[in-house]
Amino acid sequence: RINTQNKIMKLTRLSIIIAVAKGAIKTSAFSASSNMPPAYTKPGPAFDLTGTSPTTPTYKLNSGHEMPVVAYGTFRSAPGEVGPAVIEALKAGYRHLDLAHVYGNEKEIGGALKQAFDEGIVKREDLFITGKLWNSDHDVDIVPQACDTSLKDLQIDHFD
Repeated sequence: RINTQNKIMKLTRLSIIIAVAKGAIKTSAFSASSNMPPAYTKPGPAFDLTGTSPTTPTYKLNSGHEMPVVAYGTFRSAPGEVGPAVIEALKAGYRHLDLAHVYGNEKEIGGALKQAFDEGIVKREDLFITGKLWNSDHDVDIVPQACDTSLKDLQIDHFD
């Protein structure tokens, strides 16, 4: 008889051990007795998304940059709605935007970002913007072109 819960726990421990070995997770995040990460704790009422508060959850990347944990995604956002939605997300405090050329909405999002910068809603340096390459864009000669197209459409000069 297979004990499914025990099997899952063993796989979880293995995944964590691999992540620690690769440096993706700091060992201080674990209890010395269990080798398991601490239980999730829901953020308290002081939680915000702006990235300016000590209560804003972030991951420290190997580069030293802080990446907000909560991101606003734009996958399957309707044309004509994604721009205003991004503006409202920025007003609500989102500082990490998760974007991709394949979503087909980067030009509209670029207009919203320009509006947000022009109106002083947020500054570019306060945002963490990520993009993704589609599978057909992974060729060494295509990557710079795909990146430049996305940056031009988004009206920004770099991805974070």
